[in-house]
Amino acid sequence: MNYTATREESQAKHSGSFACIVCDAEVHRWSGRHDFFDWTAQRMASPVFGRKR
Repeated sequence: MNYTATREESQAKHSGSFACIVCDAEVHRWSGRHDFFDWTAQRMASPVFGRKR
């Protein structure tokens, strides 16, 4: 699953991680003078098999 997030620079150091809402696998881990928040799952179009273009 693909996600988007907002990245914010800051004066203080931050660390954290984000896990997939479906499978609970770690998607991203960070540490430093930035933070990530407002994670949103992106809708993906379902593949159509057998159709020629």
